[in-house]
Amino acid sequence: MIHIVTILCMSVLFAGADDRFQPWHPQMPLAWEDFQGMPDAESGMEAVTHSTLDVNWACDQGTFTLDVLAKFDREKSWAKTALTDRLLEHEQLHFDITELYARKLRAHFAKIADPCAFTKEEMRAEILVVRTEWHDREKQYDAETEHSIDRTEQLRWERMIASELRALQAFALP
Repeated sequence: MIHIVTILCMSVLFAGADDRFQPWHPQMPLAWEDFQGMPDAESGMEAVTHSTLDVNWACDQGTFTLDVLAKFDREKSWAKTALTDRLLEHEQLHFDITELYARKLRAHFAKIADPCAFTKEEMRAEILVVRTEWHDREKQYDAETEHSIDRTEQLRWERMIASELRALQAFALP
């Protein structure tokens, strides 16, 4: 028997919307042209990165497969007029944090002896644990860097996330 479940965090995928989403790749950093959404005039933010974790898992005759992809949503990400390199670096790190949690999710399930023994609800709960950590980390990043204003904290976060990504390199996509 095959169980397939798809969980999308922070976004809904639509068929035929390939150009809408950019998968995370170390050689494909974000550019301001990627921020194609309509800016929120009411927001005090200068830019917003909307990224998602696309999570698919399956159990086929006791064999577990997990696909996790960090994606940037071009249509929901937006920028106003203050398009500085510094702000783009801040937004890129949001996307890097999404990739970090994609790797953490892969690592999490690699440690579980028999994920196929989980019910759908238990699987969703396991995914939710990592998803919640990801959202909390994103909030912490913005709070500590004051949305990129605190340059010292921004640089500290850049070093920290780069180090954590390297530590989880075994769980990166090829």
